[in-house]
Amino acid sequence: MANIYGNIIPEYKGAYNDKTTYNALDLIDFEQTQYICNFDNTLNRDPIKYPEYWDAVKEAQRFRIYRGDYNSQTTYLQLDVVVYGDAAYICNALQSTGDNPATTPEVWEEIGHAAPPPEDPWVWDCGEYN
Repeated sequence: MANIYGNIIPEYKGAYNDKTTYNALDLIDFEQTQYICNFDNTLNRDPIKYPEYWDAVKEAQRFRIYRGDYNSQTTYLQLDVVVYGDAAYICNALQSTGDNPATTPEVWEEIGHAAPPPEDPWVWDCGEYN
C-alpha cells in the first residue's frame, strides 16, 4: 500500500476470486463494480452475499488503474489505462474486450505517450503518474 495525501491507497487485486484471501483495503473488481475489503483474512466472501466485508467504490471515486501493455484477451473496465504501441490509452467504455485502442476511439482515448510504469502502478491521477 502507498500513502498519498495522508491516506492509504488500496492494493488492487483484479477480479474477485473466491479462492483468494483478501485483506483490509484490498481493491477488487466484481460484477462491473469495484469494492474495498473491510477485514483481513477474508476468504470466499463475495461482495453481494457478504456486504459487511466490502464497501462499493462509488463511480466518482473509481481509481485509474494502470494495466500495462494492452492484451486483446483481457477484459478492461472504465478508467483502466493501457499502453499500446508508443501511446497510453484510457478506457471510456464500461467494459472492453478485444477493442484495439488505436482503432476504437469510441472505447479508448489516447492520453499521451507511453512512459515507464510508476513505482506504484495501480493509481494514477488525472492521467499522469503519481
